[in-house]
Amino acid sequence: MNNDDVIPKWLKDQIAFEEMVDILGKYSGKDLAAGKASDAAVVACLMDASLKAPMPHDVAQIYLYLGRKTLLARGMALPPDQPVLELNKDQERTLDEIRRGIYKVMQKNKSPLEKALTEVFGKPGKTGKKAAPV
Repeated sequence: MNNDDVIPKWLKDQIAFEEMVDILGKYSGKDLAAGKASDAAVVACLMDASLKAPMPHDVAQIYLYLGRKTLLARGMALPPDQPVLELNKDQERTLDEIRRGIYKVMQKNKSPLEKALTEVFGKPGKTGKKAAPV
């Protein structure tokens, strides 16, 4: 089983949208992601990981917290007994490490959009490719 079987389409679409915003931000000189994966990307990765092996308690708490936050942002109803409403300092530190790790992996696997933009305009922050002489 891979994440294509597990992750809902709306979550994949959210990740693709956030990635596009990040890429376009880079081309406008802004690092919107600041080297960290989005909530949706972390939820998707933890969703997939939760089916492969047991999670440490703090990681499970992070998954529940971000899952709740992501669902609420989407306007979805949640059970009233959702136990994780905030993270402690250690969990926030762990979340930051997870975000950075996922972001690094995402940067190694460039999207088709990023490949196309790099081909046309050059790398973000550069002035772009020179026009071919006529």
